[in-house]
Amino acid sequence: MRKARKWVLVLIALPVLGVATLWIDSYFRAVAAIRAEDERLAKEIADFRARKKPGLPIDPKLLQAKLPCPTDLFLKPERAQLEFGHSGNTAFRFHLLVHYLREEPSNRRYYAPAFTGDQVIAALSVIHQLAQECGYDSTFLCHEIEIRALRSLEETLRSNLPAAQLRRLGEQLDRCLAARPTATEAIVAQHLMDRAEVLRVLHQKADPSHFIAGSPGWRELFSWRVLLVKCLRELEENYRHPDWEDLNPRTGSTLVSGLKDARRSDRDALTYWIVARTAVAVAVFRAERERPPEQLSDLVPDVLPRAPVHLLTEEPVQLVNGTLRLRIDSEQVCTWDVRPK
Repeated sequence: MRKARKWVLVLIALPVLGVATLWIDSYFRAVAAIRAEDERLAKEIADFRARKKPGLPIDPKLLQAKLPCPTDLFLKPERAQLEFGHSGNTAFRFHLLVHYLREEPSNRRYYAPAFTGDQVIAALSVIHQLAQECGYDSTFLCHEIEIRALRSLEETLRSNLPAAQLRRLGEQLDRCLAARPTATEAIVAQHLMDRAEVLRVLHQKADPSHFIAGSPGWRELFSWRVLLVKCLRELEENYRHPDWEDLNPRTGSTLVSGLKDARRSDRDALTYWIVARTAVAVAVFRAERERPPEQLSDLVPDVLPRAPVHLLTEEPVQLVNGTLRLRIDSEQVCTWDVRPK
């Protein structure tokens, strides 16, 4: 009888000991993996910041006046910061959204009040600096505010501004566009913020943005650390293979699901960029020759180095009856009146 009891205890103890050993091993592996991820993320964020393109210098006096951008947010500390993840940048997104809704005209993409060239350049520089560490949601809002700032040049360019002033504006727009955060940088920023959010959940022992899809189960040995390590691996897989989409994601990341919209938002904003730059070139031509161009090829090479086309789609800008036209997508066309007042 005693011998039978010993065997029963052995049969019970061995699985328990095996599970305990597995749990301890998984736990310490997860601890090591998270420590390594903390260090790797900090290095990658520092590298990302080191690659930032310096924006155009902004005259502090211009920030004291009304500009077509969230100057109040620019002057406050609630800037988007990658290491704060998504939940740590809630205040930034809220202030950005408030500005967007408060300043929204009835038809924001087709009308905006006039601002001077210097004011618009300052506004664009502010927007670009704010957008440097944004995820998809905030980048989309920055694109919309950027479009509104560019649109405010339409009435200004129809005035009889001096040719030298217009050429200077064109050069500033070129420099500003070169410093503009790209769609690729937005994707990298989104990925870094996703990873930072997972680590925030662990370090703060809270998930205010409900970023983690579920709780740890038996596959994770009911350990949050093991689950979060799996989340980090999944985020890395999504980043390396954006065409692959997990049907049962462990996180609320929109890196893959929001990629198409993020690229479309960038394309739409670039449409207005090329049209605005072309409108400046038309104004330069008119100021220097005292007549409008008959066709856009007249601008090359004295005013523009080449015929204006979309930077991504290669769609050419058209000049029809004093109006610039460039297709945004199959349903929308950006139009810009370049006729003098």
